[in-house]
Amino acid sequence: MLIEDGKGSGRKVQVDTANRLVTRSITIPQLEYINEDLGKVWSIPLDAVAPSGATYFFIIKNNGPHTISVCSIAMATSAGGVFRVSKVTGTPVGGTGIAPSNMNLNRTDLPDSILIESGTDITGLTESYLIYPLYIPTNSPFVYDSDSRLIITPGTSLAFKSHGAATVNGFVQFYEEQDALE
Repeated sequence: MLIEDGKGSGRKVQVDTANRLVTRSITIPQLEYINEDLGKVWSIPLDAVAPSGATYFFIIKNNGPHTISVCSIAMATSAGGVFRVSKVTGTPVGGTGIAPSNMNLNRTDLPDSILIESGTDITGLTESYLIYPLYIPTNSPFVYDSDSRLIITPGTSLAFKSHGAATVNGFVQFYEEQDALE
């Protein structure tokens, strides 16, 4: 059985014996859609950051109007130990700004009003609460890749603290929440 378009286009839709429309659907992951169609996925390099001790060495602060979500973290360190991933408050001092790279190489969009810094000793921050205590062995990669994401709403900050002196390499990948774009 076929259903004809009610607007006179002559197009038809097939109906099966159980009275369901016959359709074809392609499902793509949300992150892929946001990257391909909207260009709103970024990567922040942690390129040989050298915390000087039990200090913050990375912060991302959402000063913009849209919720952002951290979907991946990859880190390796020259000195194994427990790193702290925390929600923090305060104004960071002593870091150097990092420009995130758009994961869609055809796009140059940057996130709205996001402060991103790394450094050997970022001060001025107070831990609101610990999200993850991460044990990372020496020269072994750690990868956080989760559907649950770390949600950073406008006005909030996420920071990483080292257990001691080390060199850290890796990246943080984040995106702008789709609902905030509509």
